[in-house]
Amino acid sequence: MMTRLSWSTGLPVYLLLLSTVVHCDSEDGELKIDVTHKPDKCERKTRKGDMLKMHYRGTLLDGTEFDSSYSRNEPFQFQLGINQVIQGWDQGLLDMCVGEKRKLTIPSHLGYGDNGAGDKIPPKSTLVFEVECVAIEDGPPPVNVFKEIDANDDNQLSREEISEYLTKQLPNVPDSTLKDLPDHDNLIEEIFQNEDKDRNGFISHKEFTGPKHDELILNIFRFSRPNSLTSLMPISKDTSALELKEQGNKLFSHQKYQEALEYYSRAISCDPADSKYFTNRALCYLKLQQWDLSLKDARRALDLEPNSIKGHFFIGSALLEIEQYDDAIKHLTRASDLAREQKKNFGDEIASQLRLARKKRWNQLEERRIKEEIELQTYLNDLIKKDKERQLEEARTSTKDGEKLSIVENQIESKSHQYLTELNALFSQLDARRRKRDIPDYLCGKISFEVMMDPVITPSGITYDRKVIEEHLQRVGHFDPITRTPLTAEQLIPNLAMKEVIDTFLAENDWVTES
Repeated sequence: MMTRLSWSTGLPVYLLLLSTVVHCDSEDGELKIDVTHKPDKCERKTRKGDMLKMHYRGTLLDGTEFDSSYSRNEPFQFQLGINQVIQGWDQGLLDMCVGEKRKLTIPSHLGYGDNGAGDKIPPKSTLVFEVECVAIEDGPPPVNVFKEIDANDDNQLSREEISEYLTKQLPNVPDSTLKDLPDHDNLIEEIFQNEDKDRNGFISHKEFTGPKHDELILNIFRFSRPNSLTSLMPISKDTSALELKEQGNKLFSHQKYQEALEYYSRAISCDPADSKYFTNRALCYLKLQQWDLSLKDARRALDLEPNSIKGHFFIGSALLEIEQYDDAIKHLTRASDLAREQKKNFGDEIASQLRLARKKRWNQLEERRIKEEIELQTYLNDLIKKDKERQLEEARTSTKDGEKLSIVENQIESKSHQYLTELNALFSQLDARRRKRDIPDYLCGKISFEVMMDPVITPSGITYDRKVIEEHLQRVGHFDPITRTPLTAEQLIPNLAMKEVIDTFLAENDWVTES
């Protein structure tokens, strides 16, 4: 969103000086502030260091929207005036009242400069923000990072001072962050490349872009590489897990599953007690076809929230992929029941997976039956052949007359051939019937996914099995589970045409009731 560009993730405040700020020497264009709504009463105005909650909608000059807090239905929280957001915001949001709305037209040198931001903000872009101040709160106490680093109080920072400061502070950085950082020496060089403007080997107080004097900062600052617009959003200590999840959601919506997974992992690190972060990561693993990891996360979600619809759904989906169909059906059925009980509408998503699991289980059982039938057919063929050989051996032992023996042998051969022909014809009939073993979806109920025994139709035109829909009306509520329109048992009408079709199908396919 509006943060300054930086090159690492998850750094505490003491590494704020590492931020690679977008600098632009061009002075073309000025910040334009238009007040579009002013409240009648204003008890407090925003000032440097305040914690703000803002709603915003950001667009390019051509009207292309690149981000909006309104779409997330949650305002963005940050601290004003400490370089946590782009300069256009730090300057353009001063002296605002709660409820006040402004339109900021921000030139590129006060936004993302020559580099742009990810795929959505091109280089040298003028940005237009419609902003609304939702809340103003006092910010944290002041911290002077420059003074903390400047050990000899000469008002400039040497490589040795920064090295000593980093040596003390880096052990507190999470391992997940350390692995993305350059080594110690290269880290210092990057800092001097960005901060030592006159290249004299020292970073002066004026050159230093981190907190100093009366500038206020958060206890924790989280940065990320600007590979997408959402990755530029700063996360405060109190809302970091939620904001990380939202960033992950945006990446997921653009099918960047691996990147989204990383944000969900960081959200879990911030708040490991929230089942939603585990189900979000489980879905990423599903998209990446990492079934075992998806199962692990979804099961962890169920440990935290046993009635998680998504937890059961993702477990069922992963088990479906690794061909554990019985357990998949159990979890998908539970997800369907919970969705009905909690009155959550997942459309046909859960139902289609459950139908697929049932079909695959049926196919699996069918393959097993086919294998067993082939083995049985082979076994019976061998028995008939062995019986023929036994009878021939007995005839040759007991019959001395060659002409009579020939007649007996022909009879035995003929009888054996007849048995084999009849046996194989019987198995051929089973093959023909088996090839027709497929239950059309339109014969199955929308809730039970089984063949409807007593189909009834609702005013919405949807057919259900009477027993199942009446149970839904009694247990869940008086509404159609698909269309969500009001529905009572008195409105159910027997679907006689569907009943006739089902009865005919069952009469011609008795295997349905046997399965």
